[in-house]
Amino acid sequence: MNQVAFKVVEGKSKGKDFTLKPGECCAIGRSLDKKTETKLLSIDSNISLDEISKNVVMQYVSSHFNKLPQGDSQGKQEVGGFRRLRDFHLTDSSVSRLHSMMFCEKTGAGVVDLVSKNGTFVNGVEVESTSLKNDDLIKVGNTKIRVSISE
Repeated sequence: MNQVAFKVVEGKSKGKDFTLKPGECCAIGRSLDKKTETKLLSIDSNISLDEISKNVVMQYVSSHFNKLPQGDSQGKQEVGGFRRLRDFHLTDSSVSRLHSMMFCEKTGAGVVDLVSKNGTFVNGVEVESTSLKNDDLIKVGNTKIRVSISE
């Protein structure tokens, strides 16, 4: 797998997209205000998780997805062995501030719901965590995101 592209195909943020390469992850959430990205767990955040909460998230991520070797992350956070990219924020009041996290590794891609209020759905089925396939449709709040995997 070379990369995974995520494109918003329905909702207020229609047309926005982001791409992950193997060893990367990205949080999806609602902005606290229209000028900033999600604050909770954000790289540029003034708010940080305490060590206990951070360890719980990292243990969960590590138990569901393989860890990859670490390179120079150049200012990017590491979550469960993945380099965390800048958060992808949506303009959708039904999306939690920190809703879900997308992952990409050499053997595939996945999504983890981060105990969001309205859940994360893949192809109409609510998921806690799951692997993703090409052309899957992820629904967070009222936003739908199409997955495109390139080999």
